[in-house]
Amino acid sequence: MGRKPEPNPRRRAKPESIRKAKNKSRATAPPDVEHTRTDSARTKPSGGNSESKAGSRNANLDALRGLAILLMMVDHTAAFWFDLPIEVGGLRFLTRLSMPLFCVLLGYFLDPSGDLRPKRYAEVLLAAVLVNLLHWPLEGELEILPSLLLSALAGTLLRSLAPVLIAMVFVYQTEPSSRFFDYQLSIVMPLVAHGVLLRRFGLGWTLLSATFLLAVTSSGRFIYPQDTHRFLVWFLPPAIMLTWIANRSKDGRIPVLPIMGRHPLTLYVVHYYLVAGPIVLARMT
Repeated sequence: MGRKPEPNPRRRAKPESIRKAKNKSRATAPPDVEHTRTDSARTKPSGGNSESKAGSRNANLDALRGLAILLMMVDHTAAFWFDLPIEVGGLRFLTRLSMPLFCVLLGYFLDPSGDLRPKRYAEVLLAAVLVNLLHWPLEGELEILPSLLLSALAGTLLRSLAPVLIAMVFVYQTEPSSRFFDYQLSIVMPLVAHGVLLRRFGLGWTLLSATFLLAVTSSGRFIYPQDTHRFLVWFLPPAIMLTWIANRSKDGRIPVLPIMGRHPLTLYVVHYYLVAGPIVLARMT
């Protein structure tokens, strides 16, 4: 949808037209909800959160991030305490949605101006260090936060070219980050890039790209058929749809989840120590 041309600032608008414009704005933009549009640059996301340029937040996007955190908590509890496998139809298959949701939301709110926001990235780095003090002794590899941090840096530095990161999936079987990362860069970066694609080009093109990615990975040529990371691509289209719907819907006032979504790093670190900490202590003793 094209934007209407802005009025000439040298012309003095009539009071009646001003009143109509204000009434129209109130009718289409409820308070406390970020009314960003994927086909418009009228408002810009503020880095990794759901704040608009005016400082308001989209509670639906916070709730969506809260849902991702909740699913992730369930997944880690099922893995560490009950040793449940990741299999089609199982509990940990359903919790695969959490990681694509994180990635799409991260890409959707990357600053298109290329602002690296060093304070925010320092917070992510600190959280990554704290989590991996436990994860590395348990698994011998780095947990997802370093992958998300590097993907965010790459997407921010590339700016408008960030969607090219989708092509990283084609080197999934050969790129070396799989030796060190639980979620290697060639799966995280393409998912984050779809968030950028959604913000810049809208739902249609993004779903088309996700469908293409699903097709090429389902062939088994780029992700092995027995690799559970293929499920992340399966859940990419639902993650895209949920993000698009949440951004365009009125504030649903979902309890608890928006609060969780406003403090993702704190909750991530705290829950990880609660879930994995006792296991690490038991192994040490």
